[in-house]
Amino acid sequence: MSRLFIGNFSFEQGWNAGSNVTRQVLQLEAELACIWLAVAEPGDEILCPQEFGRHYWSRMQDLGCARIRPIRPDQLGDSRADRIVPWGWTPAIRKISRQRKIPIDAPDQETVWQANSRLFASNLCAKLKCQLTGEGIGSTLDEVLQLIEFHVQHQQAWIVKPNQGQAGRGQMRGMTLPAGKELVTLSRLLERQGVLHVEPFLSREMEFGGQWEIPLQGVPRFLGLTQLFTDERGVYRGTGIPPHSLLTEQLQQTLIETQMQAAIHLQSAGYFGPAGIDAMLFQSENGRQVRAIQDINARWTMGRIAWEWSRRLARIMAPAEDSGMSSGNSGIWQQTATTPAAHSLALSPTELGGLSVKNRTWWTFSTKMPPSSC
Repeated sequence: MSRLFIGNFSFEQGWNAGSNVTRQVLQLEAELACIWLAVAEPGDEILCPQEFGRHYWSRMQDLGCARIRPIRPDQLGDSRADRIVPWGWTPAIRKISRQRKIPIDAPDQETVWQANSRLFASNLCAKLKCQLTGEGIGSTLDEVLQLIEFHVQHQQAWIVKPNQGQAGRGQMRGMTLPAGKELVTLSRLLERQGVLHVEPFLSREMEFGGQWEIPLQGVPRFLGLTQLFTDERGVYRGTGIPPHSLLTEQLQQTLIETQMQAAIHLQSAGYFGPAGIDAMLFQSENGRQVRAIQDINARWTMGRIAWEWSRRLARIMAPAEDSGMSSGNSGIWQQTATTPAAHSLALSPTELGGLSVKNRTWWTFSTKMPPSSC
């Protein structure tokens, strides 16, 4: 069986048929196409919007990665794959499947959109009794403002998140009630999204990603827990494996048990496939607590790819102690234009299409994120 991997990393934008993918996003998708080497096996195909060049593929094979068949968008007609594996299922990916007469092994599109929505996650947290105080969904401007007002009255910061969003984009934050331009922006966001999610701004200590595989039938499988590194706006910066020891055994057990229930609910709602559930360790008046469900990503995630790289690199490499590398699969997978550390392993090329790659991916055999990338 041959698989065709498609890195439609702008997956969430497919929810709005009228949205246009920017040139920056197209370049990002081209640069990150190679991350599928973490899971690709011999004979698989990777859709590459731009040519990577033979030297890169040869170098990765020398490293121990599978020999794959890179294909350009204009070569899709020559694909030999009998299964498509996208970052996330969208109408555009389904169209490719139909054109290639490849069976669609995925939930229906409405189920995919719902499973990735914050409305679904919020309702699920309410069922599992793990909502934050003041967290909720507003479907009208008055409802959203009422939720925000709760936080203002309690003198705490608030965050408004779109129903469908990614990596911190489209969020609004504040300490006071929105007014003027903020109110206009909030109204437009609500008009586009239908509903908005309001929650308190937490004093975070660490963020995590629970990596899950949900079968069509049977018990969801917990793959592992990864540490999530983001910037102040929640934009992804990297993934650490294993997570830092700040997460106690008891808190970790609570996190995994709650996420298992979430995975079961996802399955009962009709979703099957890869899923990443974000979580957070934060400080409150009652001490250190864990938010087991922060976001649900019913698709592939960067955390899952990092977890797969950790397994692949553990199999194909035997790091030497004197190189600054640690044995096993501990490390940091991240995206940055420059080398994170002297012993970091480059997993993507320096140039693509004649331009320097801005989103290069690296593996650093360490469990501590370099200060310049935190």
